[in-house]
Amino acid sequence: MLFQLTPSAMPEGYGEALLPLAECKAWLSIDSGATEFDALIGVIRDAAIDGVEKYVNQFMGPRTGVVATFVGFAAGGSAMRLGRGPEASVVVTAIDYLDADGVAGAIDAGGWRWTVNGLVPATGTRWPVGGSEVRVTFDAGYAANACPPALKTAGLMFVGHLFANREALIEGGLRGDLPAGVMWWCNLVRMPVL
Repeated sequence: MLFQLTPSAMPEGYGEALLPLAECKAWLSIDSGATEFDALIGVIRDAAIDGVEKYVNQFMGPRTGVVATFVGFAAGGSAMRLGRGPEASVVVTAIDYLDADGVAGAIDAGGWRWTVNGLVPATGTRWPVGGSEVRVTFDAGYAANACPPALKTAGLMFVGHLFANREALIEGGLRGDLPAGVMWWCNLVRMPVL
């Protein structure tokens, strides 16, 4: 079932909690006392985290109030996959929709359950018939300080790549495809979206 995650800004302090500036500077071999590139490194770090999270379909740290929008409910009560995890951490907080007449509705807490296949109706119930514009609000992500080392390493490698390749065109031609190591580390924990 197709869905769309509503774009949302990275929460304040999220990047610093996952990949502290000091850790990024050490990775880049920049003296901890030098501040010339601090703002740039912060922007690059946040972009690297965003890129890694989108590639692996998981949040590296705790995120709340994430919204996934579906065209309608899954046919026959089948599962709706939210596309971000890790799946074990997903907590659905609300489901809102428009019914067949275009009237706003909501499914009360307890009207759904989470399975390995995704979000399904509670046992003995069905999704509403004719529902459209289904908005699922959820919390997800690894707990604070529990991000897998593979994802942190991928993030730091991506920071290094972006810092070294700040221009799209380098004298002599194009340069700087994403390092294979970033994808290798990401693939250790990547969650495919079906």
